[in-house]
Amino acid sequence: MSTEYNVVIVGAGIPGLYLARELAKKNKKVMVIDKSKEVGGENYSTAGIPIETIKEFSLPPEGVASYINKYTIATSSVSASKSSSEYRAVVLDFKKMKILLAKEAQEFGAEIIWDTEFVRENNCLITSRGNFTADYYVDASGSDAVLFNELNVGKNDYPLSEGLEYILEIESGDENFSKCYKKAISIIWDTKICPNGYAWVFYFGNNQYKVGVCEFNCGNNSTKILEERLENFYTWLNIGHSSKIIEKHGSKKNIRTLPKQVFRNNILAIGDSICAINPLFGEGIRQGLYSAKFALESIMKNNLSQYQKNWINYNGFRRKTSELMARKIYSNQSQKFFTEFVKLADEHFTIDDIHNMAFYYKFEILLVHPTSCLKMLF
Repeated sequence: MSTEYNVVIVGAGIPGLYLARELAKKNKKVMVIDKSKEVGGENYSTAGIPIETIKEFSLPPEGVASYINKYTIATSSVSASKSSSEYRAVVLDFKKMKILLAKEAQEFGAEIIWDTEFVRENNCLITSRGNFTADYYVDASGSDAVLFNELNVGKNDYPLSEGLEYILEIESGDENFSKCYKKAISIIWDTKICPNGYAWVFYFGNNQYKVGVCEFNCGNNSTKILEERLENFYTWLNIGHSSKIIEKHGSKKNIRTLPKQVFRNNILAIGDSICAINPLFGEGIRQGLYSAKFALESIMKNNLSQYQKNWINYNGFRRKTSELMARKIYSNQSQKFFTEFVKLADEHFTIDDIHNMAFYYKFEILLVHPTSCLKMLF
């Protein structure tokens, strides 16, 4: 015997839990299955998003760890910082946000089971907690893409990127570090620090910071290499005397071309299962939420082809541009490129330009300064 649901969602990340909550609000019978051994799962995302995302997707504000009003792009020799009197972004407490969304989804009637693996046979998921059938299945399992593999889109043909991050607590007396990084999202492009990617410092609130590195096209020994990169970056920041490592975590992501198909039969994929991530700056939570929003609309209308259309239209040329830029920058890194880009940003960019480029694929500012762009490339 199996229990029947309108929708079974595999993966209790932020997009999956958002979708579960919204479906449950509309009186759909929803089950969420997740392999994590505890509620909320792992705390593996840096989780910087535009502040408008909180209102747009009705995310619980208690899951926000810090508010951001400054963006910095830097190398080891030059930097460009742009600030605003208004907050422009937030950094989420990733695990806490998942716990809050799970609670909201359950309050509306969704069921969630943790620490559960499954086997799919025909139209049934067989688990140790019971067997489940559904009208629709949603793969929200991230880069594992445990159901999306059935769509045969060649997931394993694409290279992975991998990130590793510390959460640090800084002594309140370290005024130099706080002056540079408090209430800021900072991206550091430097081949000496991270030859095939970038490093970052995100303010996490209460004298805490997320400090990490990301490597593109990582190989079999990537975790060990990233640990060395992160240690080198930690040394470069020169805060060993005034900091304490609170947590260390990491994850792997597929940075690839958007698949041509995001559903087949009654299986939909959302979030990182379909690479809903900005290839250039790695922002993925908001992209995943949009994929969940489009999936919600198509499920309610019993029209999965509409999900395909909306998702492709939302990304389109802008996302392709970001992908091409990421391949160019991170496959053939040049310190000259990074230096010239930061100089251009320092002289000509506003905080709006950086915000729109990082979060919304808007690169029009580069076309205004073609001479500077040529300097970056040649």
